[in-house]
Amino acid sequence: MILNCFTLVAVLIDVMIDFCLLCTALGIECFPL
Repeated sequence: MILNCFTLVAVLIDVMIDFCLLCTALGIECFPL
């Protein structure tokens, strides 16, 4: 299964958002972009 560029970017953004939510839960300001 080969992921195209758009799918790869979407996955990376999703991971960054999840990481940002974790930082926010810990009281750390997050700037995902």
